[in-house]
Amino acid sequence: MPDTQKCFVFMPYLNMGDCPEVDFGFLKLSNFDLQKDVQVKDVALKTRIVKILEAYQRNNHPIKRFGVLYFGSGRINSLSPDKFKEFDTAKLILFISYLAEHNTVFKNGNTMHAMATADNFGIVFQNTDLSSDYTAEHSGVILPHAVGGFKIGEVRYSIPTQIPSMSGRLSIHKELFESLLALRTKKPRVFEKVINAVGVFFESYYNVESLSKNARVLLQMSAFEILLELDPTNISERNDFKDKIEKYTTTSEDKKISYFFETKGGKKRRDRRTLKGIWADRFYTLRNHIIHGLTPPPDDFIFQNRQSHTDIALLFLIVCMEKIIQSSLKISFKHEHEIQWKKWHDENFIQDREEFTCEISFRRLWNKMLKSRLKIKNRKVSNKA
Repeated sequence: MPDTQKCFVFMPYLNMGDCPEVDFGFLKLSNFDLQKDVQVKDVALKTRIVKILEAYQRNNHPIKRFGVLYFGSGRINSLSPDKFKEFDTAKLILFISYLAEHNTVFKNGNTMHAMATADNFGIVFQNTDLSSDYTAEHSGVILPHAVGGFKIGEVRYSIPTQIPSMSGRLSIHKELFESLLALRTKKPRVFEKVINAVGVFFESYYNVESLSKNARVLLQMSAFEILLELDPTNISERNDFKDKIEKYTTTSEDKKISYFFETKGGKKRRDRRTLKGIWADRFYTLRNHIIHGLTPPPDDFIFQNRQSHTDIALLFLIVCMEKIIQSSLKISFKHEHEIQWKKWHDENFIQDREEFTCEISFRRLWNKMLKSRLKIKNRKVSNKA
């Protein structure tokens, strides 16, 4: 008898645009609309997949050009734990590589069209029986729930309005993407640390109101604890956090300024740090207030009364991650990110803003060019002598 049980894994809210595929080495994410004739030779299976995918809609129109991770015979629960880990790893690598390219710029009415959140990288696991015209839904973790009797071709799933459309091509920060793949092969322990930190940060980055500000702060601080290997039993963990943030993100333009920080018992003490170190202090203090049962006022979630702590955290996570990866692999990015406190004019809302920005830095490339020119100049002088 023919095997009518099939399964596939896809990302319905990831707009791949005209990008045909993303190759992770251990897995490929394929743009189904562009690749289906090449990848799925079984006509019956291809027809079924098309019908199921057309059920996912935005504004009553089927969503197009999203990614498919896997096709196979049998059922999803027959896949190995290693395969599920591959799906999750690919998701997190793509998530942080996309955010590093698109979510690090100024946030305004124009740039937000290309930005994404964790929602865009959600994975759907689908079983289907080619001998049946019906499908079922399985949802829930604490209280698993199943509902059946939905007819394929008639059932519709409307994309939640909070999920970004990700207009344009699926472009990513290629150096970060490629270095994460290299890290996975060459430095597996460091990779596990990095990807675990990304995984925790991912949980903080859903674009839903049901995820509280407190939860976002705690998750993001946990991501830094993993990435920077902070010791939660160390009473100087906050200083360790400030030191490492400054170590990985400060530049020659950063000047130390005097400020007061909160000590145990709520007392104040004077210190000198860069503005980046002061942000780390304020973010860690906010985390402390939350875990000790205090109720931080809304202003505490905004740094310098200008920028959300959880927006800033993404910028610092990416820069710290890039530095750790480069150090581990002994490589240098040509296009690494650099954080600066800048003033800029928001044309959309006609107002001046002042906040941390994270832009591609050519500082290292420029310094390399200067050193190269200096070597050539010295060589010429030596030859003349």
